[in-house]
Amino acid sequence: MKAKAFISMMICAVLLTGCACNKSDAKNTSKSDFVTAMSSFRGQSNVHYIELSGGLLNLGKAFLDETPVKGISSKVKKLSVLTAEEASLEKKEEIFSKLDRALDGHELMLSAKDDGDNVDIYALLADSDSVIKELVIYVKSEATVVALTGNISMDDLAKIAIDCE
Repeated sequence: MKAKAFISMMICAVLLTGCACNKSDAKNTSKSDFVTAMSSFRGQSNVHYIELSGGLLNLGKAFLDETPVKGISSKVKKLSVLTAEEASLEKKEEIFSKLDRALDGHELMLSAKDDGDNVDIYALLADSDSVIKELVIYVKSEATVVALTGNISMDDLAKIAIDCE
């Protein structure tokens, strides 16, 4: 259950930071293979998928003073969330199989276990290895996946880690 709280906190933080991308940025952000795999389950029974970009990510900006994630807010162009907690075991296995294959090229950055929930965070690095093109938070036990797409530098992530201490 703590994994759900963690993912909810991350989603709220990104929404509240009001990512500074405009409609043209959102249109120019093509879907990654991973986000395409996530979106392929849209509309299936007991599977929920949402993708936010552009103006929708600006909604909470007026309510924010300072948070540790504010530094990356302007770098995130898209937020994609897939949940399938209520889906059948067969559907979950299908989802996990497809998403695991789509993680090809992503690097495991963090793996943690808390109260039985395994939380894995993967990154798809740009050619320079200092910029993350996609950050994936994957919680199989909760059948939940969050993908942040954009251009997040390693320095930005380091600042968040320092600010959260």
